[in-house]
Amino acid sequence: AWLGGGEDLGKNLIINPDFKFFAMSKAEYWNLEQHSGARGHLRLEDYKGIKALCIKPFRINDTPWHLQLNQSNLKVNKGQNYTVVFKAAAQQQRPMSVRIMRAHLDWMELGFSKTVDIGPEWKTFQFNFQPKEDEENARITFIIGQDREQVYLTDVQMRTGIEYEFGSDESLE
Repeated sequence: AWLGGGEDLGKNLIINPDFKFFAMSKAEYWNLEQHSGARGHLRLEDYKGIKALCIKPFRINDTPWHLQLNQSNLKVNKGQNYTVVFKAAAQQQRPMSVRIMRAHLDWMELGFSKTVDIGPEWKTFQFNFQPKEDEENARITFIIGQDREQVYLTDVQMRTGIEYEFGSDESLE
């Protein structure tokens, strides 16, 4: 990988990034938020040879964030470069949003919000961002209430620094 800007990646700030600590339908350090009747279920499952958290929405409403998976207690610093990486798949095409935001009122986004399309094949997503302010209690949030199709998620990372990998159609030339 080419280090854009020469800033090495720091340690992963996410605890339990591969959801191995899982018991009684709960992934330790992760929170499945369910609002206004939206409901989902968590389980560990093997999908196409990769052990992952399966998030199964079984009731959604017109507000996608009413069903979300998040991890809080992340500290971010304004102007610091961060890299977010995760692997995701779904048996059918569907959207999923990921955000870095405050983990308390006013739930403000901190400079990172993306919607990705996931499908039957595993895909690794990687994004860089700089928070627009310091926050002692930020969270990474995966919004899954857009669709009833289950989501498979693993290898969640949030690190200081920037790493850039060229796509198949990119080069330095």
